[in-house]
Amino acid sequence: MVDAPLLIAHRAGNEPARLRAAERAGADVIEADLHLRRGRLELRHLKTAGPLPLYWDRWALAPPWRRFDDLADLLAAARPESVLMLDIKGRDPAAARAVSEMLSRASRPVRTYVSAREWPLLDEIDPALAQRIGSAARPAQLDRLIEHAAKHPLDGASLHLRLLESRRLRPLREHVPLLMSWPVNHGHEVDRATALGVTGLISDDLALLADLSEQRRLRRAPAGAQSVAQRQRAERDEQGKHADGQVDERHPDLHADAESDDARSGRGLA
Repeated sequence: MVDAPLLIAHRAGNEPARLRAAERAGADVIEADLHLRRGRLELRHLKTAGPLPLYWDRWALAPPWRRFDDLADLLAAARPESVLMLDIKGRDPAAARAVSEMLSRASRPVRTYVSAREWPLLDEIDPALAQRIGSAARPAQLDRLIEHAAKHPLDGASLHLRLLESRRLRPLREHVPLLMSWPVNHGHEVDRATALGVTGLISDDLALLADLSEQRRLRRAPAGAQSVAQRQRAERDEQGKHADGQVDERHPDLHADAESDDARSGRGLA
């Protein structure tokens, strides 16, 4: 399905357990969110709530006394060969300067990506230390990003999946060699993104990334090894289907109960 695109684990660097899971899944890049607060580059997607003593995100709250890991913790915990993508939140240039300083001291043996929605922050990043990625989530932001990239060199762009349209991407690709997109969490989204030339797939689904990584490994393997691995995979899939069938025979109302629970709770794939 894909070969060249980078497989990027979205927010996996924010927590040690998810970092390890992403490394085991074969992710090419591990993304983390950075907020500068009281001199620390905290690893979190949660935002502060102005004067209110709490952290929040769309579906989550955290108390003010919660201690988050910081960039130093991530640099110490990540495998030396793990490629990191550091997404700087906020508008403070001091955050970008602090990231650049820490990367300089860390002297990691592999490349690093640094992204930001506030693109002037990327001017503070030493291009010898990291590839600089401008991100955009809305159409107006993408228009401004294209204008910005024409005047300020960037190594790539990271766009929300809804912005992937050929007519919009064409002028952007004139200025950036690397194009990433998020959130790519389903097979049909992988197909759509790669068909439009996306070279970095940012996903929350580590199982999807593991599957894509395995598919890529099989394509790169010698023909004989491919056939053996594919046969073993088919056997595992068949065993899984057989086990699922046995469960369904023992519990014929299993799926009906799950569907009714979903209907009552309003869960879906949106």
